[in-house]
Amino acid sequence: MSQQQFLHLLAGLRHDFLADLHDRCQLIESLLLQLEHEYDHLHFEELYREIHSLKGSGGTHGIGLITNICHLFEDYLSQAKQAQSFEPELVQAGLNMIDMLRSLGKLMLQANPEVQSIELQLQQLRLQLHAQTANILVVESSRSTCQILDQLLSPKGFRLVFCDDSLQALGRLIHEPFDLMLLAGACKPMNSNALLAALGQLDGPNRQLRVLVMSSKGNELGKWPNVRAIISRDQSLFEQLEQHIRLSLTPLV
Repeated sequence: MSQQQFLHLLAGLRHDFLADLHDRCQLIESLLLQLEHEYDHLHFEELYREIHSLKGSGGTHGIGLITNICHLFEDYLSQAKQAQSFEPELVQAGLNMIDMLRSLGKLMLQANPEVQSIELQLQQLRLQLHAQTANILVVESSRSTCQILDQLLSPKGFRLVFCDDSLQALGRLIHEPFDLMLLAGACKPMNSNALLAALGQLDGPNRQLRVLVMSSKGNELGKWPNVRAIISRDQSLFEQLEQHIRLSLTPLV
């Protein structure tokens, strides 16, 4: 297959994805409205899978705005799961994101799509959903550590976004603001030093993002201005983390 044939194939797959987006949005909307009527674990998991799959497809086809909308949708679903219900405000937020996806699907089929209005809508919705909430990015591959952090911090009003690798975390840092990052000293595929170096090169509010590093003995970390503390991964890790989070976010929380 020649390069031209390969590019033509990719363009065809991208077109089919966008053409099918309307029907996928119809399914997502149907599941959301079912959950508004009655919360059901199976319907919730189906809805979450649809959003997660759509997020991945957006990245595969180079449509980052679809991925960003789905990132926020997943955050919104996490709030609903914690509450075990879909309040009217959250349902409306979900419907707004579905409308954004529908509109984006039509726009991206055009030769020169103008998506600035959708980007603005997404930013406004993000601010509404996370108003008065401390937003913490957690870069950690250990599921057990993430579960403990979620159980410890979410009930106290913190919004946690979990990334199990540093490239995924960098993508979130590029597109949305955070108040604090909890960073594993040994992260992959970019190590913690590389991620901190990239953080310092970002434009926008995350360039000054405060960072707490969870470090095992032997992790080598350079001197970075964003790092507020290096916390040992020992028996006192979670107690120390909670104290440092409070200090780092004062007077926000």
